[in-house]
Amino acid sequence: MTYASRNFLFLNIGHALDHFFMLIFATAVLSASMKGDFEGSYGALLLLTTFSFFFFGGASQPAGWLGDKWSRHNMIVVFFIGIGVASIFTGLTTGRLSLQIGLAMIGLLAAIYHPIGIALVAEEAGRMGRALAINGVWGNIGVALAAVTTGAIAEYWGWRAAFIAPGIYAAAIGVSYALHLRLGPGAGEDQNETLRANQLRSLLVSGPLLGTLAVIGVFIFGFMTYKAVDRFGWYALVVLPIVYIAMACLAYVMYTFQKGALQQDGAPAAKRQFDVTVSIQQRVFVFLIVAPLFGGVIFQATTIALPKILSERLTALIANPSEIGIVAAVVFALAALGQVVVGELLDRYPIRQIYLSVVSVQLLLCALAVSAFGWLALLVTTPLMLATFGAIPMNDWIVANYIGSRWRSRVYAVKSLMSLSVGAIAVQLSGRLYDLTGSFEALFMVMTGCAALVILGALFLLPARPPEPVVVPAEQLAG
Repeated sequence: MTYASRNFLFLNIGHALDHFFMLIFATAVLSASMKGDFEGSYGALLLLTTFSFFFFGGASQPAGWLGDKWSRHNMIVVFFIGIGVASIFTGLTTGRLSLQIGLAMIGLLAAIYHPIGIALVAEEAGRMGRALAINGVWGNIGVALAAVTTGAIAEYWGWRAAFIAPGIYAAAIGVSYALHLRLGPGAGEDQNETLRANQLRSLLVSGPLLGTLAVIGVFIFGFMTYKAVDRFGWYALVVLPIVYIAMACLAYVMYTFQKGALQQDGAPAAKRQFDVTVSIQQRVFVFLIVAPLFGGVIFQATTIALPKILSERLTALIANPSEIGIVAAVVFALAALGQVVVGELLDRYPIRQIYLSVVSVQLLLCALAVSAFGWLALLVTTPLMLATFGAIPMNDWIVANYIGSRWRSRVYAVKSLMSLSVGAIAVQLSGRLYDLTGSFEALFMVMTGCAALVILGALFLLPARPPEPVVVPAEQLAG
């Protein structure tokens, strides 16, 4: 594995862990062990994460500033180790106040990734749309893993273990990433490097990294197999291999796409510049406030509340929290395909057409979800999440193509501030509307209105034509 590929993998794992940690509590709150330690309704307990989501977005601006002034790569090291320590602390808390502090610490450290990690992905990509889509898929993987692993760990070892075990893993990844940066580029970039040094890199970085990913995969697939056989009988073993083969094919496609998204090894990185007027940049900046704000309500509300939504809408079919977690994980995993498709479209078609199409689908499905129950709810929420996750790389693509590199990290931070800070609003909406009405119909109505506002913003603020690219070799810029 080359230095560039390994770095891209670390950044992708970081995106997965970022969303994973932010959604542990959303599934843990459904567990019996959590209900035994903390009294209160679903809505009341969910409100404990308000400060976590506030800092998740609010701290992204100073994080982007630190990345510009200090070091983006070192900030990612701080992210890995810091969020791991915060999660361990959260798992060891004993009261509501300390739990809120721990969750707030997770949100504060999680705020680092989006303005820093995504900026690094965009800078080092060969095909930006594809690279952002792949990175977004890894974020979806984190969302899916939060549902299934938290449900499984909380069921057998309690909600505290659901925070502590991932915290240890994240801190270890942080140490591994720091070692990766210290060792520098591998043999693929430096022909004079010795074979022994290259083997050392593989042994100390790539080996443990890929090994731990394999262990996690075995645990998740083993748990899903056990639950499927326990619920549906041994004939599930006939169906599951087909599902796993399909997932393996998807993983291979992702691997192929990842290779195409990177710069060629050994080639000097070319810096993208675009011929974009000041007036267009101003319009785009306004759009990057409106769209992430209202689109963020849809994304945050659906990802936070989906386990509870499925628990309510599928009550007659599935009652076990860990099984609900598996269903939610499958929905999130399928939704990852939306980012792959949209990422490919971004490299081929005008952004305004893609944006209007995706958000229009969101609006329609949010309206249908108001009254959908049973299997119909699953048939509606799955494509809704597909469109919701498919929208993620679009805003990042807009920043990378319409905003000058000098301000890019800070504009990423503003976008993150809008889209992630509304997580605190989404928590309040989800929790309070559910407690007031006893259902999620009102929440889906609010999301329908948000989608309509995003469509209006895209119609009036997004340019109809893509920017004209001007590719300048890195050597010229350095000189």
